[in-house]
Formats: sequence, structure tokens, C-alpha cells
Amino acid sequence: MTDAPKINATMADLDSSAQAGPFIQALSGGKRITFPDPGTMEWTNAEEFLEDLDKSNTRGMLEKWLSEADFKKLLEAKLNLYQIAELGRRVNAHYEAIFGPQGNGTGSTGS
Repeated sequence: MTDAPKINATMADLDSSAQAGPFIQALSGGKRITFPDPGTMEWTNAEEFLEDLDKSNTRGMLEKWLSEADFKKLLEAKLNLYQIAELGRRVNAHYEAIFGPQGNGTGSTGS
């Protein structure tokens, strides 16, 4: 019998084969915008990005996470509210497929 702790996972085990990758949206005129790949970000930045996707401040989130050039292209595309809402749903669905839904609230309150 040994007192050595059992190792449940190695660093290699943490490299998931499931990767979301960036979300790329085609716009009119052959233009496109690219949302970042949170899987390649430092985890606290990725967590912030995923939390920002869940917020209702769509313009603020888009301006923060798209490149300046992509945000300008998005403004020039003049999407209506229905289209921007659908874009938001598709972006969320893309990342939720890998990272799961962000949920509501802050988790257990201990009650």
C-alpha cells in the first residue's frame, strides 16, 4: 500500500478535442466579422467574454470583443434589431455547444 495521491488527470488530459473556434458571420458585399475564440484566451478573459455574451448591452459587447475594423463593418451593414438579435442567438449557440450555457445568477447561495 502506498500513501501517494492518485492522479486523476494530466495536463494532456485537459486538451479537449472539442473546440468552438471563432464565430465568423458573413455580411453583405463579401465582408465578414469574426468573434474571438475563447478557448485560446487566458481563462479569466474567456470567462469575461462568455459573461458579456449573456448581457443585454449588445452594442457594448460587440464593440468590446470585435476588432475595431469588424465593429465598423457591422455598423456599416445596418442590421435591424431582429437581425442583430438573431446574430446574438447564433453566437451564443456556437459557444454554448462547447462551453455550456452561462446560466442565471451567481450559483449556490448556501441556503
